[in-house]
Amino acid sequence: MEKLLVGEIVKAVRGTLLCGDANAEVFDVCIDSREAKPGDLFVPIIGERVDAHKFIPDVFAKGAACSLTSHGLTLPDGSAYTGEGTLIGVDNTEDALQMLGSWYRDRFDIPVVGVTGSVGKTTTKEMISAALSVKYNVRKTPGNFNSLVGLPVTVLGITSEHSAAVIEM
Repeated sequence: MEKLLVGEIVKAVRGTLLCGDANAEVFDVCIDSREAKPGDLFVPIIGERVDAHKFIPDVFAKGAACSLTSHGLTLPDGSAYTGEGTLIGVDNTEDALQMLGSWYRDRFDIPVVGVTGSVGKTTTKEMISAALSVKYNVRKTPGNFNSLVGLPVTVLGITSEHSAAVIEM
């Protein structure tokens, strides 16, 4: 991911800066709190069993630059968020991640090949990427990261060094 400022992310996701610094720099996106690192934007996803908002304090302890939240300044256990860190309020974190991915994609004028279907997507993606890699520096979907969450994460991995992308959906 190319460096972004928190203020740019706020605008891209149509969010609200709840606390923290609009000029803080973000270098990557993280959806798994265990993998958080300094400079990350953490996107807590609400799953069937776990609301990842509860890990916001953990990612800030690991140096994350900011986090999206659909809970305002309240953590899932009902306690108030009182930690240090930059929080961006959004209606839905998954929707905001998709908006950010779309906004970010528009920053790059590179060809993108989308691969869809019910069988053989990963193999086809790998074959197309291999063929394009002869001429282009290709960003491709890692593994089969082809979900509504994985797609924008893949797009957010595009950098100015990439000259093409192969995205599995």
